[in-house]
Amino acid sequence: MTAPRPRKHYDNAPVVEALIDIQVEDSAIMREEVEALADSLSAVFPTRLPLHQVQMGFEVAADREPEFLNEQMIVGYRLDRPGRVLQLKTNGFSYSHLPPYSDWLTFSSEAMGYWKAYQSALAPRWANRVAVRMINRLPLPSGDIRLAKCLNFYPTLPDSLPSDARSLFMQLQLPMPQVDPDALTILGLYSAPPAPGPNAIMLDIDFIVQRKISIDEVFGILERLGDCKDEIFEACITDEIRKLIQ
Repeated sequence: MTAPRPRKHYDNAPVVEALIDIQVEDSAIMREEVEALADSLSAVFPTRLPLHQVQMGFEVAADREPEFLNEQMIVGYRLDRPGRVLQLKTNGFSYSHLPPYSDWLTFSSEAMGYWKAYQSALAPRWANRVAVRMINRLPLPSGDIRLAKCLNFYPTLPDSLPSDARSLFMQLQLPMPQVDPDALTILGLYSAPPAPGPNAIMLDIDFIVQRKISIDEVFGILERLGDCKDEIFEACITDEIRKLIQ
């Protein structure tokens, strides 16, 4: 067994949501089976809400006007406890870590335990998408600052345009074949929602592998994505940010 990779720890980690998502392709999984699994976790997750899927379309018959169809069906359940959200669906599984963020080893170990319960109860045949997403609210230094001092990933403006932009959204999609032949990182930088505290900016790292994946491969891929999202985060920030989150 490979030893856990050493990771840089920040006492004031800026993560507002960490997410592990696994989508499966198995039409044999029934909603009642997912409900039974949710029931078995009720002691850990006291709050449960149904997840609906909406299907819309038209039914056309020769003897009448086309009829608009709008059908809702339950495809799974959202389970909540303080700081965690688990979604169990007929077509997948996701686990979220909300603030205060602990660390990747704690989070991924918890997710693996619930994923094994999902596997045992529902026996999915394969996955078709796995992803790790880290949404960070990065504090910015007070005073008149320039993003170039804080980040290595930021937009630039021509000198002829005003520099006091009121909002920001920037996105890059980067293939990462060194991690996996089908790995893609969606890197987002955007304005932070208003909140008490220092000025901030959002750094969103979404790491995806989408293809037919053996169930036994799923967490090995997720661990590789977990390693690489740390490298991306460190590459995007400067010591100005590090000083604020240590």
